[in-house]
Amino acid sequence: MSTEVTKEIPIKENIAIAAFMGKTVYPIKGTKEFKKWKGEACDYHWFDLKYHEDWNQLMLVGKKIYDWLQEQMKNRPAHTATHGDLLEVDIHCAIKEYDIKKTHKAIYNFITWYNTAKQG
Repeated sequence: MSTEVTKEIPIKENIAIAAFMGKTVYPIKGTKEFKKWKGEACDYHWFDLKYHEDWNQLMLVGKKIYDWLQEQMKNRPAHTATHGDLLEVDIHCAIKEYDIKKTHKAIYNFITWYNTAKQG
């Protein structure tokens, strides 16, 4: 059982998670997002995002994913699954291992799938 948190901050992943949660993040200077930014106020700076080390923040994301999938199930035939359902299993397994790094990665993988599916 690993509870060690990596010392590297997964900036891209945390920003994607924040966006999924409906939060805005000030763009990082020197990025293409910074060049497009018009100076509007945002909810967070990237360094304030602690999804990679704070179970409380991360579990709110997991709950939102779970609730969204439950809502989607109401519109699907019985006994069917999507790739998102399988990715949620990865989240549950990582949580059961008490491994925040794996949980963070599994949640990011779900959000990547969700964003792709939403566009398609």
